[in-house]
Amino acid sequence: MPAPTIPDPTTPTSQQVYDTSRLKWLKLGIESPSDLDDIVVGSAAYLVTMTGRYWSDWPPPTTFVGEILTDRPEMIPLALVAHRLRTEQIVVQSQPGYTDTAGDDLIQTMSVGGYSETRRDTATLRGGRQAQKPLMNTHPGLNALIEALQTEDRFEFWLWRLGGQMPPAFQVEEVDWSFIGKSMLTGASYDMGSFLPGAMSPL
Repeated sequence: MPAPTIPDPTTPTSQQVYDTSRLKWLKLGIESPSDLDDIVVGSAAYLVTMTGRYWSDWPPPTTFVGEILTDRPEMIPLALVAHRLRTEQIVVQSQPGYTDTAGDDLIQTMSVGGYSETRRDTATLRGGRQAQKPLMNTHPGLNALIEALQTEDRFEFWLWRLGGQMPPAFQVEEVDWSFIGKSMLTGASYDMGSFLPGAMSPL
């Protein structure tokens, strides 16, 4: 079996997304790949922010530590699919029909005459009211890819941001203990017992 070919680690082009998607672009108002130019850039920025991984021709993040995809070539195919799914998601969500009914996602139950329908509430969309791992994106496939691509730093950040949890952290502070038991002015030693609460100074 021949070794798999690693895809190009540069930002996917509008033409690539247009050719690999199964969406009916014309029905969505996309007449040519150039109509996707701004959306493709936005999708790349979204994935950098959510996952912490960036393409080889993308500037490194300035507000957090990112990891270039060329250091993890096995993740490039995942990043390509995630980028396409995010682009498709933006296009679909920008359609008039979707925009007009976007508030429907906030409805938990609906009843009309004898018809009733139960939907998921926003807490469930986030992974459940007691979820330990909040949903990064409401698209199940895209959410799974984001989780697979995330660096530890970005996972902890979004765990806190979306779930209201503090990420694990610690800090080491260097302290100079050399003056304990000594005068900071003269360097002379003194009895620490005389400085303890309730201790009596010798007469």
